[in-house]
Amino acid sequence: MKKIEIDFDKSTKGVLVFSLFLVAFSLCYYYVFFLPQREEARLEMQRQEQLIKEEQEQKEYIAKRRMECYEIYEKEREKFSNLKSYRYVEICPKASFPDNLDFLFCENDSCEILYIDNETEEYFRKYF
Repeated sequence: MKKIEIDFDKSTKGVLVFSLFLVAFSLCYYYVFFLPQREEARLEMQRQEQLIKEEQEQKEYIAKRRMECYEIYEKEREKFSNLKSYRYVEICPKASFPDNLDFLFCENDSCEILYIDNETEEYFRKYF
């Protein structure tokens, strides 16, 4: 059997070495830069979807609580004739003036019913 010998000249060896470096660089770029960026983009998209989902759930919860507040108002209106108004309090406001102490009795995530005292014509609040 005849032995085949391959004679590589300098240019062929250079092309082979360059090709190996090119493949190594391509693999390095793919695993070090491309895949992590793609993973980061996927995670960012998941975060955005989760944020949108949480915002939608919060909006639905607030709408539900407002309807419950209206139902409480209607029940109170059947019992009492001195109701002035109602509102859903998601987050209590901070005191704007030192003599305004309404915020002390406020409760987050509550229904505020405003009554008027028929004799003194003063307002008072009740939270549900």
